[in-house]
Amino acid sequence: MIFWTKRLVWHSLFNQGLCYIEILELDEAFRAFQYLHQEILTIAEHGNYVENGRFQNEVMSNIVSTLALICSKIGMSDEAISLADLCYGTVLMPSYDSWTQGYSRLFLGMAYQTLGDSRKSEFMFNNAIKYARESNYRQVEGKAINGLAEMYRQKKDFQNAVLSHLSSIEILNKIGAVCDLAEAYLQLGLTYQAMGEHDQAEEYKAKALELFAQMEAPKQIERVNKAFGENIQ
Repeated sequence: MIFWTKRLVWHSLFNQGLCYIEILELDEAFRAFQYLHQEILTIAEHGNYVENGRFQNEVMSNIVSTLALICSKIGMSDEAISLADLCYGTVLMPSYDSWTQGYSRLFLGMAYQTLGDSRKSEFMFNNAIKYARESNYRQVEGKAINGLAEMYRQKKDFQNAVLSHLSSIEILNKIGAVCDLAEAYLQLGLTYQAMGEHDQAEEYKAKALELFAQMEAPKQIERVNKAFGENIQ
């Protein structure tokens, strides 16, 4: 009974932490996932409340991959690398948990991208896309394609970048994933700006700002304005 009560609390805090990531309240997200990480480590060490080993392993991968992403975004690079490498192999193993197969791979791809490891990032994005297409996990597919689009932009392969951005936007728009769609608009705008297409860049910047405003996410709005300010050609 205690195990299942705790499990409900963990799921609630896990989802709350994900919401913090979406609105860029990363300190709050870090606190939530750091707490969850410590809880799972305690279980692993003492064996308390473990009624399903598979549950423990999958939850560990989900928490660690998300914490790695958060750490990569708040400047804790050493911790992010350690966490990402810790669950790198685990998230590629067969699993009954769709979140592990989809989002854990996606989040590791995003973490490695922030950390500058393009090889591991691309590998994880492609694995996330493969699973997403096999399972019709459209949100993961759209987000991972957007991640690849950013990588194309960094390589100055603008043709593939734009095509990937547009593919991501089409998917995310169809399913109504507002935060992810705003991010896709932002990244396409930055790609157009890198290409010197300033009118189109402003168009997609405005689209991103509109959606983040609907979400009441001031830190995301600040991030958008800063990103374009730092990328003026």
